[in-house]
Amino acid sequence: MDRDLPNSPEPEYGDSVPPLPADSGGEELDTTIHRAAPMRAGRVPKACAVLIVLNGPEIGNQFPLRRTRYVIGRAPDADIAIRSDGQISRYHARITIEYDESAHEPTYWVQDLGSLNHTVVNGEIIERHQLTDRDKIQVGDTTVRFAILDEVEAHFHAAIQKKLRFDELTGLLTRQSCDIALESELHRCAQRGQPISVLMMDIDFFRAVNEGYGHQAGSAVLAQIGALLDKSLRGFDLVSRFGGEEFLVGLPETTKEQAGVIAERIRHGIETATFCWQGESIQITISIGISESPTDGYDLNELVKKADLALYRSKHSGRNRCSAWDEELDQELDGESDVA
Repeated sequence: MDRDLPNSPEPEYGDSVPPLPADSGGEELDTTIHRAAPMRAGRVPKACAVLIVLNGPEIGNQFPLRRTRYVIGRAPDADIAIRSDGQISRYHARITIEYDESAHEPTYWVQDLGSLNHTVVNGEIIERHQLTDRDKIQVGDTTVRFAILDEVEAHFHAAIQKKLRFDELTGLLTRQSCDIALESELHRCAQRGQPISVLMMDIDFFRAVNEGYGHQAGSAVLAQIGALLDKSLRGFDLVSRFGGEEFLVGLPETTKEQAGVIAERIRHGIETATFCWQGESIQITISIGISESPTDGYDLNELVKKADLALYRSKHSGRNRCSAWDEELDQELDGESDVA
């Protein structure tokens, strides 16, 4: 449980969402120096205040500060949620942005919210501290840098973040980035009593594509499948290149039956798509396995393992099909060797 700060001017929030600052009037004011568009739109802010994660599984993640108040914490509803660090309190620290009328510019403050492991700025424990460019803020075992980025720096950090978060070939999330997001979604869905499904997918006979047409053709096929997957899923679904010719999809608020419909749509879309390489058509199919939380477990590793077993069932029973995990699978596949 987070400790109490007897002299803290702010109340202990416990498990509730912290309120807006009293002077905000319940409204969030846009304090971005120049308005920034989302990274995927290809536009970069002229100058913008950001927090950049410097270490840990979420290294490189960048959080633009466009509103007057952000809460950093481990809770999934924190404005800046860092769930990969167990040393961070649910609501650990708060960033507030105030306007200095005399200087005609915003000022940035960080305040500890009674966290168990304190909030540290540049090596010193703080209760409230005014931030300056390049200050390092430590929450739990995670260090973030506060920075005011100019256009060149923003380009650089956007490029680094993209390389860290997205697979260069397919444009999908990397496995690590997807795992972090899926862990957060699992927790959120569990809290709300909602299901979440996982798809494990593997291209059938992909080795034959590389051997018959060359590895460049194989790379082209992977890139096209990445684009097809991205278009086939909802905006809040998570899809990553799991490794090689395997893909992982997370479907929040989706039952196993609903996931089966989505999986079949993906399978059919790939089967009927035209894959061309140097004037030749390549026929591609994919096999898919499905698992669901909470029916098949709560842990991400367990769900991936069970979806992978269901994928094996699809491979073993003829490929180019979708299968869901059930309790009969362990016995059904006992002693069977892997199917390529």
